[in-house]
Parts: sequence; structure tokens; C-alpha cells
Amino acid sequence: SRDWSSGVCSSDLGDHNPAGIECLKKTLTQVNRGKIYTVCGFSPDKPFVSMFQELRSFSEDILLTQIPRLQDKTTPEYQSMGEFEPDPLIAVRRMLEKVSQEDTLLVSGSLYLVGEIRKLWRDRVDF
Repeated sequence: SRDWSSGVCSSDLGDHNPAGIECLKKTLTQVNRGKIYTVCGFSPDKPFVSMFQELRSFSEDILLTQIPRLQDKTTPEYQSMGEFEPDPLIAVRRMLEKVSQEDTLLVSGSLYLVGEIRKLWRDRVDF
């Protein structure tokens, strides 16, 4: 079992559009110390092909997933962009097996996806 509290995982909340992905890329070049492993999922109304390609350009490995509440809108084009795991929680667990202590696991894309993934670390949200 992996110790997920070690700070290996990172979520970004501003990368749900192309401008946000570009800003994320710049930030990661300044703070990242190892390889970047990415789990991403996008809303179907976003330019998901270009966003996926940009994330892939700086990721050691990338795994595409879907947002459960939007799964009926997931198209074959979306699923064929890269390796696809429909369950976001399984996608994160699979990618965590590849990440070392020096690396970064990036969860990127839709804010809905980040909310789903957050369940792995917290079962409720406190405000």
C-alpha cells in the first residue's frame, strides 16, 4: 500500500481550459523536481484534443479518464486520444504505481475530475 500523504500528488484547479494548461506548464517548469505523471479528464465542451496534446508534451506518462457525471457524453474520439481508463479513481491508483518520491502526479482537466479524485484523500469537503 502506498503512503499517499507524502506530498507526491498535486492537483491544479486552473487548468480546465487551454490558457490554464499553458499557465500550469509554466508553473511546473519552475517547481517540479522529477518526472510528471498525469491523469487527465475533460468536459466534452472544451477543446480536449489540444489540451490533452499539450499535457502529453511535458508528461512522462499520461492516462486519460472521464468525468463520471459526464460519462454519457464521452465520445469515441475522446477515448481514442490515448490510454483510457474510464474510472478516475482507478486511473489515479494505476498512475501512482509508477510515481517515485521525486516525481509529481498531476491530476488535471475538469474541476469535476479534481472533485472525484479528491475522494481518495478526503471523504468530505470542509469550508
